[in-house]
Amino acid sequence: MQSLESRYLRFELAGQDWAVDIAQVLEIVPPLPVTPVPRSGEIVVGAFNLRGRVLPLLDPRRALGLEAGDPQDGVFVVLTREGSTYAVLVDCVHDVVCLPEESLSPPPDLPGGAPEVLDKVGRDEERLLFIVDLGRLLAA
Repeated sequence: MQSLESRYLRFELAGQDWAVDIAQVLEIVPPLPVTPVPRSGEIVVGAFNLRGRVLPLLDPRRALGLEAGDPQDGVFVVLTREGSTYAVLVDCVHDVVCLPEESLSPPPDLPGGAPEVLDKVGRDEERLLFIVDLGRLLAA
């Protein structure tokens, strides 16, 4: 019997491997000029123009309690979820990984709780991969 696999885009934030479901990724773009948006949410860096479309740029570091990233030093991963399109600022994009379902587990019980944006943890021979829940990230 063949094992089911899920595909994830693996990226780096603050020296750690993170991932997002590849089905939600539209494209990866180099840094573009970003305009701050007054009175926007804590994780919103600002907005940018992508071929005539204005998209919000989110910094997941802020939701994870990490130091904010510089939009000109990273990469923008353009994502879609429930009809909305936005971009997430990451340090760099590595690759697409395939993980069998049996290698995925719920976030660990940590003192103070796991970060709310963490959906699950994937394991392979080389590393742990923290998989982000985009809905929780948007709500942060």
